[in-house]
Amino acid sequence: SLDAIGSVLTLRTRADLGQVVNYLASQKVTVVELEPEGEEDTDAYISLCDVLTDRNRALVVIDTPTTLFYIIPPVESASRLLVPPEPPSNLLGVLLISEPEPVPSPEKAPTPSTA
Repeated sequence: SLDAIGSVLTLRTRADLGQVVNYLASQKVTVVELEPEGEEDTDAYISLCDVLTDRNRALVVIDTPTTLFYIIPPVESASRLLVPPEPPSNLLGVLLISEPEPVPSPEKAPTPSTA
């Protein structure tokens, strides 16, 4: 659910764009287009798109055992994440949620047999 994403995103790390797109294309993901909120955000938005594209990077903003959220620049390879595939014109927010690993139940301690 998109509720996993807060209203303010904090950069955790950067990752190789090709590796991220290849991985996400093999998973069931939720994709949203990200746009600047208003005129005052447009220059920073365009600058971020340019930097990510020039450096061939994706941003990791959520990285927990069950949730990953990436920001992907509008590049041709990112079209693989869209249905139907088409070249994106905006940054993409890509959310991958997995089920938590089941916690193994403690093994029952052997009980002494009664004689």
